[in-house]
Amino acid sequence: MSRRALLAVLCPVVAIALVVYAVKRPKPVGIQITPGPADTTVIDGPLDAAGLIDYETALNTRLKGLTTADTNAVVLLLQAIGPQPEGSNLEPDVYKWLGITPPPDEGSYLIRSAAFFGHTFIGDIPPEFRHREDALRYSPWTAEDDPKNFDWVTANEKPLAIAAEAVKRPDYFHPLIARNANGARVSLVGVLPVKRPAFYIPLITRDADVWLAGPLLPLVQRSREIAAILGMRVMLRCGEKKYDAAWQDVMTMHRLARLIGKGATLNELRVGFAIDALAQDSALRLLEAAKPTAKQALALQNELASLSPFPSLADKVDVSERFIFLDVCQFVRRDGAKVLKGLFNSDDLDESPEVLAASIPRLDWNKVLRTGNGWYDRLADALRKPGRADRVAALKSLDAELKGLSREPAAMGLGERLVVLFIPMSEKLSEAADRQEVWFQNELLALAQAARSADQKK
Repeated sequence: MSRRALLAVLCPVVAIALVVYAVKRPKPVGIQITPGPADTTVIDGPLDAAGLIDYETALNTRLKGLTTADTNAVVLLLQAIGPQPEGSNLEPDVYKWLGITPPPDEGSYLIRSAAFFGHTFIGDIPPEFRHREDALRYSPWTAEDDPKNFDWVTANEKPLAIAAEAVKRPDYFHPLIARNANGARVSLVGVLPVKRPAFYIPLITRDADVWLAGPLLPLVQRSREIAAILGMRVMLRCGEKKYDAAWQDVMTMHRLARLIGKGATLNELRVGFAIDALAQDSALRLLEAAKPTAKQALALQNELASLSPFPSLADKVDVSERFIFLDVCQFVRRDGAKVLKGLFNSDDLDESPEVLAASIPRLDWNKVLRTGNGWYDRLADALRKPGRADRVAALKSLDAELKGLSREPAAMGLGERLVVLFIPMSEKLSEAADRQEVWFQNELLALAQAARSADQKK
């Protein structure tokens, strides 16, 4: 066949193919945010069907890395907690990312005290009930001292055993999935832990018309309950003089804390710090009750010292928190007042979300993104300073700038308001990380002191 004849045949075919491709290819919706430049959107894809950058997929891909279902502690924690951590099923995409099927609806899952004792709490748990649980974490006790709580702890033996196996796994990948009631992707903003004067982060909603929902992290909160029950069991085992078993519970708490801290967000890191503080308190009370020999105390110290450190605050700010900010900017640009009603507390604003939304077409969104990225760059750099004095000074300076901006919200444009809303108040977060390290070193020191005291008595 001649070249001219071949072209005569191929040209119509190519033309049809191009038309089909143009129809099927996701088209950007004109959000006036240019994907690609490193100082604006950071990444240029993947794009979703609406033409938005799919930060959810991009972030989860980074977080997952080489994690598999066999190395991921989250898989076993779900087996301990069940498919409805907070009363409703997790999104199907959570299980797709984990590479597993959902656990069965019925099973030997972690039992909350309210469910076990048949209470229905409206609002906060009654103080006397909480105080009793706290008391059982403070001093040795036995089944005779509190038969009902003994039965509750015993009823949770199986899920606690699964949790103890989970913390032996090296990886923790909890995918961030945000959907509304219609199954559409919504902003990842719901995982942010920060609240500021004049602004608020709303409760997660399943309203189909609300586009500022976010991914719940119920597994993280239920993990705190695992740690709380383990704290009670440490003292129960001390009351039974089962000190080796009590120490293993302490180590399970420490390992759980570090795994949760590996999660994507600052929220998960803060929960990790809280669990670790509970583990440290339990360890000191165990030492007081057990009075180990010098050899035993040093062995415990060596085991404790082998734990991995907590992840870096800077890494979470640099990737996950940044991606969440960039993601919500897209939804604000596209959906306007729908999103702004969830972001801003209208009681503290001089203008309504609708008035703010009217300014969106006039915004230079690349400038907004560059401003936000600049703040995240400065914050990550400050958190990575090796010396504490230099780090604290840099963070104080950043926080002062943010407070200065937030004092007069009416003077700020929408872009500045978004920046102030999402950049975390970093000094307190850094203080929490420093405090955790000091407490951990104190725990190691307490074990060394216990060995010294045992030697002196000998």
